[in-house]
Amino acid sequence: MDEINEVQIKMLQNWSKGLVHLPVHKDLPRLISNSVVYDSDGMKLFDETNFRNEGMRKVLYIFLMRTATHLEEYKIADLIETKFLFFMGNDEHNLDKKLQKFFARFEKQFSLSKLGCLLRCIQQEFIFPAVWLLRENIYNDFPYKDEVGSWTFEIEIGSNIVLSHTKKERSHDSEPSKSFGFEW
Repeated sequence: MDEINEVQIKMLQNWSKGLVHLPVHKDLPRLISNSVVYDSDGMKLFDETNFRNEGMRKVLYIFLMRTATHLEEYKIADLIETKFLFFMGNDEHNLDKKLQKFFARFEKQFSLSKLGCLLRCIQQEFIFPAVWLLRENIYNDFPYKDEVGSWTFEIEIGSNIVLSHTKKERSHDSEPSKSFGFEW
């Protein structure tokens, strides 16, 4: 039980940081692949697979616009619509640095928004304490490693906002009788 409380405290400490001080700018472009946003009726508001050919800067723009709009954050949506693509430039280079500058420039607006709260949860530092607890408790008996590119997220926006992270892990051992995999 103490381990769970410690995890909660660490997650709250990460939660209290601003977007600029978290790796959202690195993790969002990486985690958005295969990620989906739904409304409370299960209708897809955003599905990255529909926009892959658009380039990552456009994918990020569409994700942020649709999510902000569905959260009824019209001032944030207007900010994204009028400023985001300017900050991101015309190419796909250094998107993480450009995204970080965008969040830094508009930190006050994002820190007070539902979208900003949601984005603080879409990065590895937020869930790391729980992932580390899992690893500490089973790794010695069942050594595993991540399946590269398997980490995604799913968001449901209704009367509550539900964010689910999903990641696949697999055993180090590839011998059929000793291999295993799991998803969290």
